[in-house]
Amino acid sequence: MRALNGARWRKSARSGGDGGNCVEVADNLVDVVAVRDTKNKDGGTLVFA
Repeated sequence: MRALNGARWRKSARSGGDGGNCVEVADNLVDVVAVRDTKNKDGGTLVFA
């Protein structure tokens, strides 16, 4: 698995405004974009090429 060291996480503009459906995106990594649940940051991360 790719290390996500150095990822700069931000709340996605596509997140819901009610606080219930929020995701964070790290798009500063080389060749990948990572996505995780804002409320469960240790619950897993999706990584897209």
